[in-house]
Amino acid sequence: METTQESSNTGSGAKRGLNITILLLLCVGLIGAGAFGIYERMQKNKYKEELKIQTGDLQSKNAKTFSTIENNLAELNAREGILAPPLGKETSGTYEDRIARSINALETVMKKNHEMIDNLRAQVGAKDTRIQRFEKQMAKISKRLNEFKSKNESLTVQIESLQKDLDMANQMRSSISDELALRKKELEEKSAAVEKQSADLAAKEKELHTAYYTVGTYKELKENNVVEKEGGIIGLGSATALKKDFDRKHFNQIDILNYTSIPVFSKSVQIITNHNTNSYEIVRGANGEVQWLKITDPQKFWENSKYLVVIKKGPTAAATASIY
Repeated sequence: METTQESSNTGSGAKRGLNITILLLLCVGLIGAGAFGIYERMQKNKYKEELKIQTGDLQSKNAKTFSTIENNLAELNAREGILAPPLGKETSGTYEDRIARSINALETVMKKNHEMIDNLRAQVGAKDTRIQRFEKQMAKISKRLNEFKSKNESLTVQIESLQKDLDMANQMRSSISDELALRKKELEEKSAAVEKQSADLAAKEKELHTAYYTVGTYKELKENNVVEKEGGIIGLGSATALKKDFDRKHFNQIDILNYTSIPVFSKSVQIITNHNTNSYEIVRGANGEVQWLKITDPQKFWENSKYLVVIKKGPTAAATASIY
């Protein structure tokens, strides 16, 4: 009996130990599950916070991108109508250069906008109303820019054609200018030649119309080295003649067409130079004295000699020796 009781007590103790062990294991499991749950919640919160930060950064970045696109579009809207450099910017170069720079600047901005819109579409979706609005506005500006480029290309062709015409006109003007310069030089040379010929003719005409005369007694003319005696023997039969090397400074110069009366004022005269006797006459005064030698045919009178020598003889009447 005692043996049976002991066996029963032993079985009950083993069962209680097993239950305690199971209970301990359950407690440990519950504690571990709770700790894991706490850890999992902490990780989730951490991930949420990081996701919130990343989402905020992305939203901020997207907002900046939208703002940049809006600013670019505003610049395009301000410039696409006239395509002129902004106030205060460089305006040097030709019209074509400035247009080319403006078009390049617009195309660069539009390319950047397209790239940013593509990136936004990948991040926020193609249905975003702002993206759709940007795309419509970009399409509108792109259309107007293409229209302007087409017009500008047409104008460029016209300008090139006009430039060619201008170049040809400049070449023609240069050629005409050279031709005119050549003609002017030729005319100047001809004019100078004509002037020289005219001066030579005038000088020759003056020379043809110029003659010289002197009036005086033999003694006066001999002392002035104008006349001398020629021929004869011991002073007999000699004749008064003009010296070969006579002194011309004692002659009066006249224009044969304007001076046709030579003043003499002497009892008688002797003309020792060679002149046609039918080309002049002696004009006498009331007392018979010689007052003038009047030349009636100047051309014939001066054709043999341009020098006239008149020797006065006898007492002279009171008179002046000036030319009339």
